[in-house]
Amino acid sequence: TGLLLGQAGEFAFVAVALARSLNLLPDGLAQFVLIVVGLSMVATPFIAIGAHRLSALIERHAGEALQAAGWHTLEGMQGHIVIAGFGRVGRTVAALCDAEELPYLALDWDSANIAEARAADLPAYFGDASRTEMLRRAQLGAARTLVVTMDNPTAAEQVVRNARGEYPELPIYARARNRAHARALLALGATDVVPENLESSLQLAGRVLAATGCSDDVITRRIDAQRAMELENVQARTAPLVSR
Repeated sequence: TGLLLGQAGEFAFVAVALARSLNLLPDGLAQFVLIVVGLSMVATPFIAIGAHRLSALIERHAGEALQAAGWHTLEGMQGHIVIAGFGRVGRTVAALCDAEELPYLALDWDSANIAEARAADLPAYFGDASRTEMLRRAQLGAARTLVVTMDNPTAAEQVVRNARGEYPELPIYARARNRAHARALLALGATDVVPENLESSLQLAGRVLAATGCSDDVITRRIDAQRAMELENVQARTAPLVSR
């Protein structure tokens, strides 16, 4: 951010021209300043590229320090749940695992997420779960299941593709961005997929039905039926509007 804020902008031309007209700057200095302003503006795209690479390098070094810590404790681990992605969805899954005392470990390539999780003494590790090597380090072959909760659809698809290729019998549950993404994940070998907007829309609909006086039994039955139909639609590539 600092590098991107270092360049001059178009307003500098106005300011220098005004200062020159008021004899606040000598002509030679004004010309020199205008040249510097122009060059800094021309350099801005290249500085942006460099800043992006520098930032990635700094984050990678921070992640490597996190990655080096704790991996040896995973050797021999089995019967655990591997969570690929430790954002809001991954943390919710982890919280429920904790509540039921189910062993799990999480992978995420955001060093800030991992640092925060490690500070809370959570079993989260820095790494790109879309890499087969990282899945092996997480002892995925001995895991109970893989849960893919990553925000990036392409990365999520790569995780499912690699995991299914390495471990044909492993149950894989994935979060999908939408129906099209859900179908892609299923085609790649996911065991079950839930579009991220499905449960929130069902919960909202349930609140609306409750507000109109529907009983809990009716609401539960309607929500279960709609959920089943929506998931069938993902499998069958059809999309009727409501369940009967």
